[in-house]
Amino acid sequence: MDKDRRYDIDWIRVIVFDILILYHIGMFFVPWDWELKNNELVDWLKWPMLFVNRWRLPILFIISGMGTRFALSRRTAREFAKERVTRLLIPFIAGTLIMVAPQIYLKRLAEGQQYASFVDFYPDFFKGAYPEGNFSWGHLWFLLYLLLMSLVSIPLFLYLRKENNRVVHFFGKWLKRSPFYLYILIIPSFLAIMFLEPLFPLTIHWSGIGMR
Repeated sequence: MDKDRRYDIDWIRVIVFDILILYHIGMFFVPWDWELKNNELVDWLKWPMLFVNRWRLPILFIISGMGTRFALSRRTAREFAKERVTRLLIPFIAGTLIMVAPQIYLKRLAEGQQYASFVDFYPDFFKGAYPEGNFSWGHLWFLLYLLLMSLVSIPLFLYLRKENNRVVHFFGKWLKRSPFYLYILIIPSFLAIMFLEPLFPLTIHWSGIGMR
């Protein structure tokens, strides 16, 4: 595989994360439930927020899938697993301990709990799972889920990257006829939303902050 940097994908990633930062700032001002809310809400802001909400997570997983494709194309399974742990597990642990804990601390202060300081609160961060307790990985659920999916899917990835793979060859031939055939892949997602989401509502376990 060509090792040239894909700056187009880099820029898509940068733009998407910039939008997500603005999206989560907006959560303080829309009527929906959120951990901390501004005293004055902005009703019209919910419309651009609803627009972003429809595609913000799917596009993140698509970009992550592209990164997985490029990373595994020139690595062994062991090297890929090590790279995923380094890039995802370490930031997940560090972020939970350093970034999420202050969010829970502010949440508890807003609820009226009394702590002399964040240092005083920090031991309580490890007492029980949020929301009954304090421990949460917040928005970093994405890193953990991505890590688990990447590791579990390694056998599938290795199968698909084999030369002259019949599955890849079939879809490649299919897409050469028209790139618009890609839109057919929307159908499984649509069916999942229609029939599975009502039975299995969204729950990002222990996330507390960051379920939206």
